[in-house]
Amino acid sequence: MVPDESDLYNAIQQTFQENREVYGARKLKKALEKKQIFVSRRKITRIMKELGLESAYSDKKFKVSSKSGTGVRTKTWTPPGLRKELKNVFEEAG
Repeated sequence: MVPDESDLYNAIQQTFQENREVYGARKLKKALEKKQIFVSRRKITRIMKELGLESAYSDKKFKVSSKSGTGVRTKTWTPPGLRKELKNVFEEAG
């Protein structure tokens, strides 16, 4: 099924919200395919940018271990919405 443009925007936004605003374009593509909506990942990415939707994801951070002195990579989770808030704070300050 090839949806009308406005239906596609609504489907992407609804699916994003159904999944606690953590899905990125790749997972949204899979979720939409389960609903029989077929659209490219690139188009989903473009629509997400237009709607201001940002997924939560793991940031790779570098931390130095106190015991061995070697670097240890850990992942920290960015909660939905926090990234937008921080981005807005830094834009206002700068």
